Amino acid sequence: MQGSGCQVGIGGGWRDFVMDNNLEAGDACLFELDNIKPSYNMAALDVSIFRVVDKIVPLKIIVADSP
Repeated sequence: MQGSGCQVGIGGGWRDFVMDNNLEAGDACLFELDNIKPSYNMAALDVSIFRVVDKIVPLKIIVADSP
């Protein structure tokens, strides 16, 4: 997370978050502010994931062969 004052944003790493948590289209994430550390200009989030399907199928990165 990054931000200043009352404006906050999630920085890079979204793709890693999606892959690490096996998110799929239709899944919902609830981000709840847990702890603010103004001296470090940082905050912690608790994340709850609500899945569209009961069974998780691990995502895989497919790398195309180079010509």
